Amino acid sequence: MLRRAACGGVAALRAGMEACSSSASSTTSLLSAQKQQRGMKVIVQNNNVDRAMGQLNRKLRAEGILQKWKEQSVYLKPATRRVLAQKETEHRLKKQRFRELMSWVLKRKARGF
Repeated sequence: MLRRAACGGVAALRAGMEACSSSASSTTSLLSAQKQQRGMKVIVQNNNVDRAMGQLNRKLRAEGILQKWKEQSVYLKPATRRVLAQKETEHRLKKQRFRELMSWVLKRKARGF
């Protein structure tokens, strides 16, 4: 009885305190609700919205959300997906070979050749 009196019930939950109930399911659902916050947050400092948008775009690009959104906006047949994946792989490998060649050239140049 003393435990029930010490608990604030709904008011305590609204104040951010832990739930004081005997059932474990209510506390688990409360904790899972707190952990399920979705979305990204960017703080706008000194009314600089352009900088905040840049930060948001960087975060979205890093998470791959923009790419997923673009892929899901239009249906592509599996054969077309394979062709695009193959082209992306070729492009990535070509860039990697170019980087390796440029680093080799710069090393040779640094040695005086």
